[in-house]
Amino acid sequence: MQVLEETDAKSAAISMDDDLAAAPVSRVQVEKRDGRVVDFDSMNIIMAIKAAFKDLGKEVGPQEEQMIRGISDRIEAEIQDRYNGPAKIEDIQTLVEHGLIENHLYEVARCYTSYRLNRDIDRAKATDINEAVNRLVNRDESLVRENANKDSNVYATQRDLLAGAVSKASAFSMLPHAVSNAHMKGDIHFHDADYSPFTCMSNCSLPDFGDMLAKGFALGNAMMDSPKSIGTAATQVTQIIKDIAGAQYGGQTVNRADEMLEPYAKCDYEKNLAMAHAMIPDSTPIEVAKDMIDGLKAQEPKNLHCSDRDPLPADTPFDENLSELDQLREVYAKIMTRKAIYDAMQTMEYQINSNRVSNGQTPFVTVGFGLGTSWFAREIQRAI
Repeated sequence: MQVLEETDAKSAAISMDDDLAAAPVSRVQVEKRDGRVVDFDSMNIIMAIKAAFKDLGKEVGPQEEQMIRGISDRIEAEIQDRYNGPAKIEDIQTLVEHGLIENHLYEVARCYTSYRLNRDIDRAKATDINEAVNRLVNRDESLVRENANKDSNVYATQRDLLAGAVSKASAFSMLPHAVSNAHMKGDIHFHDADYSPFTCMSNCSLPDFGDMLAKGFALGNAMMDSPKSIGTAATQVTQIIKDIAGAQYGGQTVNRADEMLEPYAKCDYEKNLAMAHAMIPDSTPIEVAKDMIDGLKAQEPKNLHCSDRDPLPADTPFDENLSELDQLREVYAKIMTRKAIYDAMQTMEYQINSNRVSNGQTPFVTVGFGLGTSWFAREIQRAI
């Protein structure tokens, strides 16, 4: 009988141990401000308290370390006892403040509370349209100098900044709470909130400039034909850039510009070759023609503003089987075409950098080049 009782007692004890082992360990969970439910992490409390110590210039020694961890452990236990579901982050912050006060860390508690209040104010300001407008009126440096492509002294830019400030405040109300909160904490950066998601405008683009130049295009109410010179082609490219910049935000890329503009440099060459036949008729003595070419070549460093650089390579004709006079005509056409290419690239650069679109912004443009291998492409690369 006694043996049976002992056996029953052991069985009951084993059964109880099994039940305890099988019982799920309750996890302490926290509901974040953005609605997410995450597991409690005591390190968040520990790091926040240590940050308050640091702001006050206080050292965290072994005794303070033990005290901070004790506060964190007590808060975790209290949450587990008090809450059936996830604890709200605001309640945990209140428990931290009380824990600091109970341990006579009054200055640390005040610093922690101030930090918490400032974060709450920053969150509220981020979605407050009135606050956004006030920042612009008071010329907040972080706002008026946020974009190097925008001159905040220009009236059109000021209107764009005003619209952007309102859009940004609205955007952080429209975005998912997790995204807005992560942006405000600095975990991520939501780009272009002054346009997106409040408007449906597109961002950066890779326009097919080559197709538009080759086939012609509409700009406003005017139809543009395919250009017949590299100078006109460069101007049309800048007009397209300006028009696109007014209909989107973000940058544009002019891809493989040297190869794209090459056909229009050839147009200039053909016109210059025809001019060479007029300037150097068949009756021209070879020595006179050579002197004319040498004179043009001597003027190149000045005309191309490259006097302080390495001398340009000697020009050779495309077809060395031609007569000597025709070879000199080709060299003449090359020299004149090089100048046309240089002027066209200078025009394109000046126009891009001096243009302002409807929102007061200078277009943000990337020009890709360097893959072309023909003489025309190489000269475009040199000019750029």
